[in-house]
Amino acid sequence: MGAKRKNRVLKLIYEAIKEKKGDEILCLDTKKLTYLFDYLFICSADTDIQAKAIMDNIYMKIKKELKRLPIKIDGSDEGAWIIMDYGDVMVHIFNPIKRLYYNLESIWVDAKAIDLESWKSFFSSF
Repeated sequence: MGAKRKNRVLKLIYEAIKEKKGDEILCLDTKKLTYLFDYLFICSADTDIQAKAIMDNIYMKIKKELKRLPIKIDGSDEGAWIIMDYGDVMVHIFNPIKRLYYNLESIWVDAKAIDLESWKSFFSSF
């Protein structure tokens, strides 16, 4: 996937999370650490209903804008930890307790964090 299209995916995911009031959004560049995916999003939702709303919003935005569907979605029945697999981008939506317990940030400590707030001006061109 080209850089411009990949940046568009990251932008859409970020926007979808923000629109549904997702919290503590983290995007990690994992290209140098694994061949499984290039980027990893981690965010928190206060409730399972909010987590499902974030998942639905990501799903609809990517489908509408890029005509792309996730390879797999897990955890959507319960909502405490939802994983969306887009192949090159993984999205983890946690409730705060599950996020603290599984602490994915510590597993990917060597990944480069992308400052999405500073990317807003960069994203505006996509």
